[in-house]
Amino acid sequence: MNQENSKDWHKRKKVNFGIKRDLQVWLLTRIVGVSLLTIIIACLISYLYAKNAVAGDYLRFQINVRTVGEVFLPIFLTAVLSVLVSGLALVLFLPLKIVGPLYRVEQDLLQIASGDLAKTIKVRSNDILKEHAEAVNMAMEELGGIIKDIRESSSNLETKIMEGDPNETKKALEHHKKQLDRISNKP
Repeated sequence: MNQENSKDWHKRKKVNFGIKRDLQVWLLTRIVGVSLLTIIIACLISYLYAKNAVAGDYLRFQINVRTVGEVFLPIFLTAVLSVLVSGLALVLFLPLKIVGPLYRVEQDLLQIASGDLAKTIKVRSNDILKEHAEAVNMAMEELGGIIKDIRESSSNLETKIMEGDPNETKKALEHHKKQLDRISNKP
C-alpha cells in the first residue's frame, strides 16, 4: 500500500459526526424516542402487573410458598414482549422514511441518465433527502449551462470554418477546446 492510499484509508477509518448532522440528529431522535417510549411502556406494564400480583397475593404468598420467579416471570415476559413489538415497529417503519425519498430520487436520476437534462429532482418538503436533491439540481443546472456554452461554441466554430479565416477559426477552436475542457478536466 503506497503512502497516498494509506492516507486515504486512515481518513475513511475515522468516524465523522459532523457530516450531515441534521440527518444524524433526525435518525438519533427517532431511535432514542422509540427506545425511551418502549422503556416507559415496559416499566409501566411491569409496575402495574407487579402491583396487582404482589398486592393480591401478598398474604397468600407465604402460605402457598410461591417463588419470586412465579410472580415476576409474567412481568418480565410482558416487558420483553412490549420492547420487541416497539423495536419491530421501529425497524419496519423508520427505513421507509429513508427508502421512499431515495426511491423517488433514483427514479428522477434514471430519467436524467436517459438524456432528460432538463429534469429536476422533486422531493417532498419534509423529506430528509431534500438537501441532496437540491445539490443534484444545482449540479444539473450547471451542467446544462456548460452544455449550452459548448453548443454555442460549436456553432461559432462551424461559422468560422465556413467563413474560411484561419486566424478566427483557430481562436474559435481554442475557445471550443476550453469549453470542452470544463467537463473533461478534474480539479
